[in-house]
Amino acid sequence: LPVPEVLDWNAGYSVNSTKIAIRIEEICDGVQLDSLSMDVPKGVIYIVLGAGHCGKSNLLRCILGTIKLTSGRIQVFKSGEKKRKERLSAICAGFMPQNAALHDELTVIETLHHYGRLFQLPLYVIRERSEHLMRLVCLDESKHVLVRDLNDNRKWRLSLAVALIHSPPLLLLDEPTHNLDPLITRSIWNRLQRLCEEDGTTILATSQYPSSLEYANTVGLMRNGHIYEEGTPQELLDRYDCKNFDQMFISFCSKNVPRKIRPSIAPYLITNPSQDDRETISDTNSETRSKIVQNNQPEMCLQPNCNNENIVGLNCDKLFELIPERRLQNSAFQRRFQLPM
Repeated sequence: LPVPEVLDWNAGYSVNSTKIAIRIEEICDGVQLDSLSMDVPKGVIYIVLGAGHCGKSNLLRCILGTIKLTSGRIQVFKSGEKKRKERLSAICAGFMPQNAALHDELTVIETLHHYGRLFQLPLYVIRERSEHLMRLVCLDESKHVLVRDLNDNRKWRLSLAVALIHSPPLLLLDEPTHNLDPLITRSIWNRLQRLCEEDGTTILATSQYPSSLEYANTVGLMRNGHIYEEGTPQELLDRYDCKNFDQMFISFCSKNVPRKIRPSIAPYLITNPSQDDRETISDTNSETRSKIVQNNQPEMCLQPNCNNENIVGLNCDKLFELIPERRLQNSAFQRRFQLPM
């Protein structure tokens, strides 16, 4: 058996974590994700931190293949260039959705056995892992309780146990410790850290609670469907000159973070257009518009919350005329650039 990587949790990185488990390049889903790129090394905990409805859940579903990409590519364990037309193998990944999807007519122990049989695990392995996972998520005293009789907190813990039942090399966890008390939260994160250290498991989790960053190796700060900042927790604290993660996250959410323009609308945007440029844009075809953009170096940075004039240097009506009708039908695009719905 290969020797597991030695992890330095204080440093926040695996000593030998040079291999990439997930590589995402400029993906868009047409709804929330906006030219998102990121690399998740093998054998680490990567936490995507962001406010609600910023695209965290859509990111995990794009990796699984349940949401079709409009552009970009995703590689999982060097699976090659794929636009995710097919779904990721269930054996390869364990997925915990934000909303628990369980069978109400089964008990806790029956639920774990059911999913263990779906993954074709031997019966003795199912029994051993079920007992261990129930102790991990503190459900050992509720093993014979029907799922319908569990409160939301316990359903959440059972959903996490289901994602771990087959010991997958990749774990995709959508808010894994949401609504859990601090003691159980710490117990679960400690167990996930041991999985990374002992088994080389790669964990990609989402969270909207800055306190979860103390358990992460790498952090991505997400806003408006795009990851603006990446680094170890300590690097982000130093970058924002903050003493705790709450202050850092508030600082990130309140500042205007520059980012490159969306490639899909680059041909329609220019930097500081002159009056001649405005007339040319309104009278020429898309090929000429692209040349104008290239001459004016459109690789400028934009503020995500700026107004229409700052976005394109043109008024909103002119931008509305230039963009194809099919793109105007994209509600996410309209919200991004504050166009009328």
